[in-house]
Amino acid sequence: MIIQKKNEKKRTGYLSVFDLNQSLPRPDGQAGAEILFAIIEKESIPISRITLEYEKDIHGGYGKEHFSRQGFLQKYASCDWFRQSGRLQALEIWEIELSEGSLLIGNMGSVVKVLSENEAMDFTRFFTNIEEDTFRYHSFPQQLADDLIQKEGMNLRRAVESLQKLSEYPDIYQEYIAGGKDGAAGHSNPVTVEGYTAERIMQEVKLHPIGAYLMLVKLRKDPEKAKKTLARGIVRK
Repeated sequence: MIIQKKNEKKRTGYLSVFDLNQSLPRPDGQAGAEILFAIIEKESIPISRITLEYEKDIHGGYGKEHFSRQGFLQKYASCDWFRQSGRLQALEIWEIELSEGSLLIGNMGSVVKVLSENEAMDFTRFFTNIEEDTFRYHSFPQQLADDLIQKEGMNLRRAVESLQKLSEYPDIYQEYIAGGKDGAAGHSNPVTVEGYTAERIMQEVKLHPIGAYLMLVKLRKDPEKAKKTLARGIVRK
């Protein structure tokens, strides 16, 4: 996360600007929906009102919608539902008014502005936690993430980031989910990169399955560097 402004005095209060650039990466580069949902679904945050402001369509539709937290979640039951609602592309601004008076303002990007009447208000930890919470909206089978959390001791963010790296190469990802994640050997035609298979890496470097498949990714991206690492028998996770 990047703090672009912090409690800068304005006529209407104090302005802070946060770029939640480490939120869940999306192919379209727009994490605003995930950030919005992470805030709304965090029950410990006291919310007074949610406003969605749309670009008007050619028929003069949309405009603004106002919700309570409960009303919003009744209409948009999940982040995926919200993205598939048909209105997302027309959404220009979302606003969340907190019970203590602060106003959070965002769009479909990763930057969120905060207007507060209290100069002492510090939202740094708040948005650090929200950034982490966006990873709950990943698109991988939940069991894959849960396995990495339970068996490898990863947190959700690291588990999702590991799966994202594997998914850059469909052949590596598919072999991993087809049994490689459990250390299953004996693939009739295993993925081979620079002479290495996941099974060979597990045997020679004693890596767990996820580490072996991530090394296949590294071998494909930067073979010379990855081979030197394997030759030393040292792998940085």
